[in-house]
Amino acid sequence: MTKYDVAVIGAGHNALTSACYLAKAGKKVVVLERRPVIGGAACTEEMFGGYKVDIGSSIHVLFPTTGIARDLELEKHGLEYIELDPWGFYPVKGTDKAITFYRSLDKTCESIAAISPRDAETYRDFMTTWGDVQRLIWPAMSEPPSMGQTIASVLKTAFTRPGAVRTALKSDDLVRQVLIDSRRLLEELFESEELKAALIWLGAQNGPHPDTASSATILGHYGMIHDDGAFRAIGGSGMVSVALGRALEGFGGTILTDAEVERVVKTGDGFEVRAGDMAVTAENVLFGCHVQTALLKLLDPDLVDPGMARRLKALKVMNGSGFMIRQAVSELPAYAGQALNEHGVGECHHGMQLLCPSVQTLTRSTNLGRAGRPPEVPPVMQMSFTAVDPSLAPEGKHLLYSWSSYHPYHLEGENWDDIAEREADKIWDVVCDYTPNMKGKLIDRYIQTPLDIERVIGMVQGDVTHLEMSMDQMLSFRPLPDLSGYKTPIEGVYLTGASTHPGGGVWGASGRSAAKVMLKNIT
Repeated sequence: MTKYDVAVIGAGHNALTSACYLAKAGKKVVVLERRPVIGGAACTEEMFGGYKVDIGSSIHVLFPTTGIARDLELEKHGLEYIELDPWGFYPVKGTDKAITFYRSLDKTCESIAAISPRDAETYRDFMTTWGDVQRLIWPAMSEPPSMGQTIASVLKTAFTRPGAVRTALKSDDLVRQVLIDSRRLLEELFESEELKAALIWLGAQNGPHPDTASSATILGHYGMIHDDGAFRAIGGSGMVSVALGRALEGFGGTILTDAEVERVVKTGDGFEVRAGDMAVTAENVLFGCHVQTALLKLLDPDLVDPGMARRLKALKVMNGSGFMIRQAVSELPAYAGQALNEHGVGECHHGMQLLCPSVQTLTRSTNLGRAGRPPEVPPVMQMSFTAVDPSLAPEGKHLLYSWSSYHPYHLEGENWDDIAEREADKIWDVVCDYTPNMKGKLIDRYIQTPLDIERVIGMVQGDVTHLEMSMDQMLSFRPLPDLSGYKTPIEGVYLTGASTHPGGGVWGASGRSAAKVMLKNIT
């Protein structure tokens, strides 16, 4: 039986990133993935007869900025990005007006000024300040978390970006903004109901509920997109995982698919990983799956301290992040007042299309979700990547993804398998209400309820960030203070993935940081 230096459990993009760095450093690495394909939530599969469909993430804001693709030479393994510009579009329902979010802050402010000149200048000031703040702290997000490391990283960045420091220090209200919720901050800053609705729905894509303390910081994240842009992997989001898999094999690593791990047990000089009729032995184990799955279900319970187990069970996991429909359509939505080419494609289709008519729409959906009920009129975020990458669908056809948040995993008196079609129809009704041309244009669809997201991708309770990204579960608190450095108290057991710092999203930072920690600790 082959013995490996490291057995990696799960083939999400962070796990694959770790595996690549470890194998590149000369370690003998095997990755075990329960599904027939690699990628976890960064995976693209063929559906509907010739459509390349993402089953998890779609837009890559952070991964292209990390340097991981360069380190691992992923371009030669097929990873190629195209920029999404504009990256956001908010149609004002019932009018031909819209707010368009470009990489250019100037162009974005011009678009906002058509709705409210005052809000355009406020937006510019807010994004400039927060963009600089993000620049100061962002390097620390790509390193193993510790208070000393974070302070050192911020100081190092400050010396190279003195202008950012000056801008941040000018905002005497900055600390308070860090602490309050996004709904309150938007009410304080802006007068336009349209802009408030657009921004609160944008913020809801990446963090905790908009009425949660410190959720306002998520809004500041978009200041970096104005600097760095948002990107799409050509051929589908899963191409990042395909490229990582090819790179790993090039470094001598092994990938085993259809290998669902059932138990990890300690042996005399390492671990035995049991997956069906197969067993793999390794000196170290790196879990790339959800931390609760890793330490409460897969690892031998005798190895986990009872107190640790209780704290892991108490972690805050969202009661469902949302509900997704992946749709094959014969044409794209025709938003009122937007210029389209002869193929019915316009810049409005390049990025996130935000269908949320008011802040109250989102608030109502949030409150219903907390009561165990799906939204009555769901807010929708749409993406139509065939507008920038026609290779994703047969000629003349398109893909349209429609996502809605705050669909509860735990329903009050209903079951997701029974109501999935009904709730998908609600979302489609919103699409057709905004863009009547879509009536009769649906060819096929793939529905992902919170339960489906858990079943297929392994995200507990359908939480796409694994754990709530609230301040008490971020930085050196993620997932717990004594687990935040990727190394567990159990010798030879390590963690990576969205359960660890810096959290959810296609980033790769957790994977690279976990590999750094392991290479310092294993021989």
